[in-house]
Amino acid sequence: MKRSHFFRMLLLLPTVVIASCDDEKIGDIVKQQALYFEVNHINFAWGYNHGGYLIDSLGRVLTYKVEEKPATDIRETDTFTKARIEEKLSNSTVSAFALPARELSEKAAQIYKITGNKFSKTVQIGADQGVTSFYAYRYDPREKTYTRVLLSRRGDIAFYNTDSDARELTKWIESVLQRYSEATNKD
Repeated sequence: MKRSHFFRMLLLLPTVVIASCDDEKIGDIVKQQALYFEVNHINFAWGYNHGGYLIDSLGRVLTYKVEEKPATDIRETDTFTKARIEEKLSNSTVSAFALPARELSEKAAQIYKITGNKFSKTVQIGADQGVTSFYAYRYDPREKTYTRVLLSRRGDIAFYNTDSDARELTKWIESVLQRYSEATNKD
């Protein structure tokens, strides 16, 4: 090996070590999370319809339905306490469908690669379809809080997070819901 190549490799070594430390740190945080992803649908046309899907730390797809329209504004903050997330999970129905552990851990780690909240232009698609929102959750172990990251929104209006990891996760979640639907319709 030439001396110049050796020194270039030596200069790259700290970058590799730092990246792997970050990956290890993210891996540790991901392991502490109870919830990774959510798809939430809400529609006020012809009555109140609100429900969705959650993907938890075991790779299970859970479903939920909100029966009664809240008396107050239904918008929630994008930061949730650990207790609120655990309540959300406990009020959901667990399905027999589960994702392979490796696939889930790769996609959960990808949540932490999303940079920023830049969104595409909002497009009016229709009326009375309601709105379906795709979210990923980031966990802060020090604060014991989850931050919800909007990946995309569809329905009456449509837009998406322009980050490539956010777009890839949206497509992946859609494929998970397709597999879930196929698996649950066989039964």
